[in-house]
Amino acid sequence: MLAAPVWNLPAKYTSGQYFNAGLDRTCATTSDTGIGQWCAWMRWNMPGPLGTNPFPKAPLVAGRPVPLLITQGSNDDIIHCIALSGTAKDTVPGPADGMSRALDNSLASAAYCPTGASQGHLEFDTVRNVDLQSPGTHLSTPGEISAKAISRSAADLVFTG
Repeated sequence: MLAAPVWNLPAKYTSGQYFNAGLDRTCATTSDTGIGQWCAWMRWNMPGPLGTNPFPKAPLVAGRPVPLLITQGSNDDIIHCIALSGTAKDTVPGPADGMSRALDNSLASAAYCPTGASQGHLEFDTVRNVDLQSPGTHLSTPGEISAKAISRSAADLVFTG
């Protein structure tokens, strides 16, 4: 990540500005062998069916998928997103359509919902950014999904257990 070509900064970048998805754009378009090898290493380290490593692609117990919840805030600025299949390689979707969605889609087709039968429970939740109610960020999402409910009522933002 310290190699300048990986940054893929936009022309209007200013020092200290947060920039999203430079790595994704670089890996989608690079012809540099060294950078390509680095991108291959990153794909190897990616979890689930999208990774190229030999580790299990889905969490299993006795050969069956375990119940799995994948969640992401719609205002998440930590989880980087990749261009979806069939889109222009320089197009990077917003966080709600990023890596968490791609992981959910790949697990659904590969392990949880193969053609003909479902194999287990897989759920994807996106926590919306709603002013004064939910920031929908990377750090707030675990607390928000743990609450009794997400609504306008302060009574719902309680925790048990």
